[in-house]
Amino acid sequence: MTPRDRRALLLGLVVLLGAWLGLRGVPRLAGRWIEARHRLDARHQLLAETRAALAGLPRMEDSARALTAAIRGLAPRILTAGNAPLALGDLSGRLRLLAARHQVRLLAVAPLADSTAAGRLHRVRAAITLESDFRGLADFLAAIADDPVVLVAEQLGVTAADPWADAGQPERLQAELRVSAWYLAGEDES
Repeated sequence: MTPRDRRALLLGLVVLLGAWLGLRGVPRLAGRWIEARHRLDARHQLLAETRAALAGLPRMEDSARALTAAIRGLAPRILTAGNAPLALGDLSGRLRLLAARHQVRLLAVAPLADSTAAGRLHRVRAAITLESDFRGLADFLAAIADDPVVLVAEQLGVTAADPWADAGQPERLQAELRVSAWYLAGEDES
């Protein structure tokens, strides 16, 4: 091989290497550089958001303290239970006590499914069946409204137990009522 042939071969290799770099290597390197630039920008944005969140942390702590104080203020207005069965027992006991005070016969208390919750604040619902005269029923409903714990009478249906009773006998009304109340769930239930 003559020196001229070697130069031509070397020049050909340089041209091929240049063409390969131009067609394959440079676009790949440019793509990687652009991708790295996007990752760096995303990390800068994440860092800025984190710094902003950390700067707002004292305000969030103040808000959390205020919210905790507001929930503590609700404590006398909600049932004293840490889970749904205990809350239902508390609700049932309150309803039985109110019924006894107003000469209302509580026939049944049945739990109703409810998935309403606001964080650790959960709702419990029950369907109750009771029997009374008109005065006892009105006093019982007023007692539910006046109870220190917020009891909500959601639905009421009243029927006469004996519609053909004599005029001299007191009326007997049978009522079906849905009642709900709130309780603060324990850490393990929320």
